[in-house]
Amino acid sequence: MKTKIRILHVDDSVHDRILVLDALEKEHGEYEVVSADNRITFEKLLSEGEFDLVLSDFNILGFDGLQVLNVVKSQRPDLPVIIVTGTGSEEIAIQAMKMGAADYVIKSVKHIQALSPTIKSVLEHKELIKKHNEALELLKENEQLFKTLIEEAPVGIFKTDIKGDTTYVSPRWCEISGLNFQEAKGKGWLNAVYPDDKNRLAEEWQNALENNSPSVVEYRFLRPDGTISWVSGKAVPQKDDSGKLIGYIGTASDITERKQAEEDLKESEEKFKSYIQHSPLGVFIVDEKGKFIEVNIAASELTGFRIDELLTMSIPNLFTEETLPAAINHFEQVKREGEATVDIPYIHKNGSVKHWIVSAVKLSDNKFLEFVTDITELKSAQEEITILNSELEKKIEVRTTELKEKIDELERMNKLFIGRELRIKELRDKIEELNKQLEKK
Repeated sequence: MKTKIRILHVDDSVHDRILVLDALEKEHGEYEVVSADNRITFEKLLSEGEFDLVLSDFNILGFDGLQVLNVVKSQRPDLPVIIVTGTGSEEIAIQAMKMGAADYVIKSVKHIQALSPTIKSVLEHKELIKKHNEALELLKENEQLFKTLIEEAPVGIFKTDIKGDTTYVSPRWCEISGLNFQEAKGKGWLNAVYPDDKNRLAEEWQNALENNSPSVVEYRFLRPDGTISWVSGKAVPQKDDSGKLIGYIGTASDITERKQAEEDLKESEEKFKSYIQHSPLGVFIVDEKGKFIEVNIAASELTGFRIDELLTMSIPNLFTEETLPAAINHFEQVKREGEATVDIPYIHKNGSVKHWIVSAVKLSDNKFLEFVTDITELKSAQEEITILNSELEKKIEVRTTELKEKIDELERMNKLFIGRELRIKELRDKIEELNKQLEKK
């Protein structure tokens, strides 16, 4: 059900009130008219009721339309007021319009009967003003939000005209470059660019302007204090609603820490490569399929293959059928556990079988590092030692047997000697006893 338009009609003339009511009733119930014939009733209704519009006669006993207008504007400034004035009172109507009246109507039967279109026009205008004010408020909020975002953004923001001359830079941009807005205006921002980057940056920026294309470039700022900041600059064309180019808007991100990290990583990688290449150990870097993707000089010397030959090979190429399963199991263990060590024979280019220890670690899911140490000589020495130990043990065993036999013989002789000594002692004792008996006789 359509909501009725509520009118507060202020008029002390019964005849005029009926005339207005009759004119509005012809609109098939679109209006609800509440009448007030004096100031007290008017102010009471205005404060207590909800109305879409006030329709006020100009001449009211002890009260006039301008006073009605003032009261409405003081209490309900958004409520439109239409003033009804007599013929020849256009000056009063103009004064009322200047004071904020939405419109005026000449008090005649003809004009009163056409009151409804005037009311609807005023209300439509009020709605337009309301939407306009809401749009302005939203625009103001958006502008404030945009301003806050720009000022608080972690990246520097800049704007240029269609010639590429700077018209705005954000506080963060000033922090990164070391320039203030006045110094950065126009082409002043180029003064902060590191000398070695200036020509390249100017050329790329000019190319973007000539082609109305985005610009993406990395360069350096040299701040007044002598410090250098790396910047990733991005700018895109800014166009109006019709698609016409009106300038550029862009960002400047401080990438100094990233650049320093890249430099540190590069230096670390170079040191790592140098260590690998000059390591006395054989070094193999292999992918997830076991293919050699990098080897050092020592690996070439150990296997007898040139480096370029090794880079066409993979793990199975260095092992016999008998030892390959152990090599594959070792590689799979490294994949699972991250590291593993194995002692395993390998094939030299000349066909000889040698021995090495492989210690491997997982660098990533598709890269593995293997350090190998040739222990062929050590293995040979261990085998010789084993043979010598075996021979020595045999000799010791023979010598031990010989010594045991000698000891046994000595023990037998010792027993014979001891028995002889005992018999001699017994004879001596017997002789001594006989001598004693002879003496008694």
